[in-house]
Amino acid sequence: MKVMNVAVVGAGIYGINHVNAYTWNPNTNLVAVCDLNKEITDRIAKEYNVKTYNDVNEMLDNEEIDAVSIATPDAFHMDPALAPIRGYMCMDDIIDVPTEWFNWADKSSPVHFLGTHCYDQIRWYMGCEVEEVYAVGTKKVLKGRGADTYDTIQATLKMENGCYWTVENSWILPKGFAKNNDGRTQILCENAMFRIDSQNRGVELYNNSKLRTPNSYFILNNCGRPSGFGIEPINDFIYCLQNDIPFVADGNDGLQAELIAEAVHESLEKGVAVKIKRD
Repeated sequence: MKVMNVAVVGAGIYGINHVNAYTWNPNTNLVAVCDLNKEITDRIAKEYNVKTYNDVNEMLDNEEIDAVSIATPDAFHMDPALAPIRGYMCMDDIIDVPTEWFNWADKSSPVHFLGTHCYDQIRWYMGCEVEEVYAVGTKKVLKGRGADTYDTIQATLKMENGCYWTVENSWILPKGFAKNNDGRTQILCENAMFRIDSQNRGVELYNNSKLRTPNSYFILNNCGRPSGFGIEPINDFIYCLQNDIPFVADGNDGLQAELIAEAVHESLEKGVAVKIKRD
């Protein structure tokens, strides 16, 4: 089986997990990492002994690469037995994420950063596409801190099968929240109801000032080897390429989630329901 020559574009908050995954994956050879931030690439070159670039075109011109992970900020990714009736999903981050974790919050939003993951999962649950969206949102807290973006956005999605979903995303959970993010789902069906709470993963840590509920399954450090459900999709990407099998989530899934996000923002700006435009 051929070992894949891979590269990573974007080595920040999440991109570093791609670097770690490929470093440990026996089926990959990490040949290059590209990031606009020279401080990041200098550190990566020193810690991982890998060639680094600050220009993606230069990297592509100089390296023999089979596959690339694009892990740049979301604003820069691209220069029936149970008949569902109603769904609800929320995904929120603490306010530190847009104010301290990165400096490009004004170029993104809770919808682009969080909502796209919700939309993708809802499409998978439903097995059909979103036809129309209507959204409302607020700009107050973050704008007061110098980031011209939404604090919270609530969107109603009309699905092709007649089901409606309400999706709420925010960037202003208080710093004292037990985890960096919160997520919940509820699906009401004709003869059943499902509730999913991803906030508490079964581990609770207490001290004299705060309760913490760490995300104990997402990305783990197993004697230096990255593992967890945040790492497995990266390894699956290589497995699918090597074995010529379809991806679980492909480019069209990413496109559809982004089309929904763009329609949500159009609805926010115009104050009306917006139909999803597809060619």
